[in-house]
Amino acid sequence: MALGLGVVGCGADSGTEATTSEQTTTSSSAETSSAPTSTPTQAQQSAVTVGDYLKDNGVTQIAVTRADATAPELNLPVPPGWMDVGPNTPEDAYGAIMLESAAGSPNPPVIVASMARLSGGEVDQARILELAPNAVRNQPGYDGPEEGSPGKLSGFDSVQIAGTLDRDGQPVFVARKTVVIPGSDGIYLLALDAQGTADQQQALLEAMSVIDTETIIQP
Repeated sequence: MALGLGVVGCGADSGTEATTSEQTTTSSSAETSSAPTSTPTQAQQSAVTVGDYLKDNGVTQIAVTRADATAPELNLPVPPGWMDVGPNTPEDAYGAIMLESAAGSPNPPVIVASMARLSGGEVDQARILELAPNAVRNQPGYDGPEEGSPGKLSGFDSVQIAGTLDRDGQPVFVARKTVVIPGSDGIYLLALDAQGTADQQQALLEAMSVIDTETIIQP
């Protein structure tokens, strides 16, 4: 099994979307403006994403991994019943976990963490959080809230959105939490993407709840 990061609805000058598949492996970044192929009507209705905003302001995203000693340190818990995906973690992702009981299935529930450092321009942190849910909302067949829910993760401002998408005629549950982290050398974006089939929604929500309460970020 290969774990891919795409955009269940988001991206970095690419962006992030957590997707798992044996056929597809893509790179990740904390926010993305890219989206699956859409019709002209869908494109006209697409809301501005964080990726769009950063591009318009001359800001690039530089993917950050655990090997980057200058970046904020992210300590993510592994909820009970979940496991680190180890070598299946995308190269430019910070980390990823999957539901252990579904490890042998082609598309197990997965939560992927991606972090990026913003470089090259000024950004409005509040504007980033305002736009963050749009990458998910822009996805085909999205059914869910029109606005994200503001919150905190380890004391840093965040926004989260969750809903279902239509993928090949099947409902897929997705959730994304975007966190803005002021670091010593600039602003960092953290994206936590959860994805699984509709019947795995509760397991994903419970795991995200553990991540919400136990994650530690040290800037």
